[in-house]
Amino acid sequence: MPDRNPVSWTVLIGSYTRHGFAIEALELFRTMVSNGMQPDQFTFSSCLCASSAIASLKHGKQIHARLLRTRFNPNAIVLSSLIDMYSKCGDFEGCRRVFHNTSIRRRDVVIWNTVMSALGHHGHGREVIRLFEEMIRTGTRPDANTFVVLLTSCSHSGLVSEGLHFFESMHQQHGIVPEENHLVCLVDLLGRAGCFKEAMDWLCQKNIISLVQELGRHCLELVEYTGTHSLERKLPCYLVSWSLGHPMLPCHSLIYMQRMGIGSL
Repeated sequence: MPDRNPVSWTVLIGSYTRHGFAIEALELFRTMVSNGMQPDQFTFSSCLCASSAIASLKHGKQIHARLLRTRFNPNAIVLSSLIDMYSKCGDFEGCRRVFHNTSIRRRDVVIWNTVMSALGHHGHGREVIRLFEEMIRTGTRPDANTFVVLLTSCSHSGLVSEGLHFFESMHQQHGIVPEENHLVCLVDLLGRAGCFKEAMDWLCQKNIISLVQELGRHCLELVEYTGTHSLERKLPCYLVSWSLGHPMLPCHSLIYMQRMGIGSL
C-alpha cells in the first residue's frame, strides 16, 4: 500500500486482533509508532484487546504508559479496554487504579459494567455490590448488561439472597425486563449454590421450561468440580418429581434425562 495512514494501520491492527493474531497486531503497532504515525482511540483499544488476549501485562503497561506520556485523552472504550486488560492479566490493583482515576463525570455505564465484571469473575462479589450501590448514588442508570454482571458476580461468590434481590429489583426498581440471559444467570446462581429444588420450583412458578436442561448442565458441572456425586443422583429425582405435575413437559421422560446426560434413577 503506497499511502499508509493511521486509519489503514488501525484497520489492519484491529483485523489481526479480531482474528486471534494478537502478537502480530502488537508488532504492527510498534512498527506504526516507529514510522511516526499517531494512534487514535480505536488503535489503542485494539492493542489493549490484543494484550488481554495473550495476557501480556508487559505490553498492556507499555500501551498505558504511552497514553500517559503523550497526554492522550482516552474515551470510554479505551478506558474500559484498560480496565479489562489489567483484569485479564491478573493485576486487580491496576484495574482498580484506572477506574478510580477516572472522574465520576466520565464513568458511563460501560465503564461501570466493565470494572464490576472484571472483579465479579474473580470472586469479588461484595466489592461488585458496593460498586453498584456507588453507581446508583452517582446517578448512572444501569442497563440490562449491568444485571447480567451482578447476577454472574453473585453466582461466582455464592451470594444467593443478594442475587435474588437484584433479579427482583431489575424490573421493579429499574424498569428492565428480564431476558433469557438473565434467567440463565439466575439458574446458574441457584445451581452453583446447590439449590436445585429451589431452582426447579422457581422454573415451575415462572413456567420457564427451556431452562430445565440448563439446570441439569450446572448440576453435572458441580459434580465434576466438587466430586459431590450425591447431587447427580438427586437431580433426576427432582426432575421426575417436578415433571409429574407437568405431564406435557419433555423432562417427564427418562429418555429426556438420558439425552441431558444426567444419571439414572
